Amino acid sequence: MKSFDTDSAKAWVRSEQFRLIAAVVIAVLALFVAFQAGAAFGFHRAAYGYHLDENYGRTFGTTTARFMQPGTPGGHGAMGKIVSVTPSSIIIANTSGPEQNVMFDADTMIRTQNGNASSSALSAGDLVVIFGEPMDDGSVHARLIRIVPAPPAPTNPTP
Repeated sequence: MKSFDTDSAKAWVRSEQFRLIAAVVIAVLALFVAFQAGAAFGFHRAAYGYHLDENYGRTFGTTTARFMQPGTPGGHGAMGKIVSVTPSSIIIANTSGPEQNVMFDADTMIRTQNGNASSSALSAGDLVVIFGEPMDDGSVHARLIRIVPAPPAPTNPTP
């Protein structure tokens, strides 16, 4: 029976052959991690599309999908007047459909015409533009809430 020789094992670990094998194993592991990250990202995007279809009527106020048609609200934002405000969300009346639930947190940037603002600046009746991430339930997790001034009233109403 052959005994284990630690000196030859140490020499093999220091050899070019071992370094090459280690580099290949590390490269394969890195590719595996990158593939798994891509699969997880793709799964999240597919789940959003699936849940958007399930909640389309509740989200956009109709039972028929209107994908790729003019006037369809975007999945990554909203625009309209604030209907109600809570400490972590607002509900807005969309300009292109029904009310939209918008969630926000401490990382959400809130801006006005004069610069940065806090969530206390949000009030019912304000006109806002929202940019954020779509959630599975049809709401939007806001990354930026822009409070815009109300448009001027028309001076000459048409008959």
